[in-house]
Amino acid sequence: ALALPVHSGTAPEGRFDPPPPVAPSRLDGFYPPESTRTHQIDRITGTETLAITGDDGMVQNPDHGLTHGATMSETWAITPGDPLSANCQITWTQQHRRGDWGVLSTLNARQSSTRDALVLDADLTVEILEPGRDPEILTRNFRARVPRHHV
Repeated sequence: ALALPVHSGTAPEGRFDPPPPVAPSRLDGFYPPESTRTHQIDRITGTETLAITGDDGMVQNPDHGLTHGATMSETWAITPGDPLSANCQITWTQQHRRGDWGVLSTLNARQSSTRDALVLDADLTVEILEPGRDPEILTRNFRARVPRHHV
């Protein structure tokens, strides 16, 4: 059992000074962020698709030289009258660099369903770049079938 103390008195009156202002971020942009949303309907099957893309741009912090960028794309689809056709695919890429060193990660995730289960698939790939060495590539995979208990 977990026993926690209980305060049974009044709390002392306390005052804190306001926090000092934070210096604005010093980021140098290589290209600006951009995003899109597209809705499409297949006139033959009726399948509706929502495609979303996002690019955070590429920025560098001049204080320590780290460069960062990220992109994302999502595709959501469903055919009206067929809830089991619903699915989505998401790709997310992040890039970090400083000098000759760098890391690139890519996640591809998918979700769909059957009558009895939600089906989840994901693949993660990380590429580590170091000067004078071949890139090191790490991969992880995730697969799951989650029973649809009342979903």
